[in-house]
Amino acid sequence: MPTALPVTAVSMNYASVVLVGFGAIAAVWYGVHSRKSYHGPPPSEGL
Repeated sequence: MPTALPVTAVSMNYASVVLVGFGAIAAVWYGVHSRKSYHGPPPSEGL
């Protein structure tokens, strides 16, 4: 949350910006990595 209103570049808390950026990077990394390493669930036996 901002420490003062109106929000300026000096009073802005950039923790939310860093959190969203980290989440975006992690989502892209997960998407790229899972295409190579995810093989799906094992086949069911005996059904």
